[in-house]
Amino acid sequence: MDNHIEIQRTGRGVFLWIMLANSILVSFVRLLSLLFPASFANIYAGEPSWGYVFNLMLFIAEVIGITGTIVWRKWGVYVLVAIVLIGTSKDFLSLGSQTSIVDILLTIPILVLFIWAVKRKWSYFK
Repeated sequence: MDNHIEIQRTGRGVFLWIMLANSILVSFVRLLSLLFPASFANIYAGEPSWGYVFNLMLFIAEVIGITGTIVWRKWGVYVLVAIVLIGTSKDFLSLGSQTSIVDILLTIPILVLFIWAVKRKWSYFK
């Protein structure tokens, strides 16, 4: 009976799973942009020459952060939050267009919701 209670207590909850699914979807789109850069050329038209390598490093860090979050590690959450902040600030500094403003306006509320979802389960993270 104690095992059943422990399983229910450490559940992630639907909202945290939705936020993790959002992170996985963003990583998948980043992977597609890395595999098919010509298809995403219109989105990243104003990007600096080091943008491809930067996106590759962000993708690797995203996979590490998502994996860490799924296995209940605090460093996974820290990595995901840092990736969002670094990616958003890079977009703001390098693109400086209307699309970066829309990106920031959409990304920051999602980041706040992710932090809220994690905060509710923070005591379960190691």
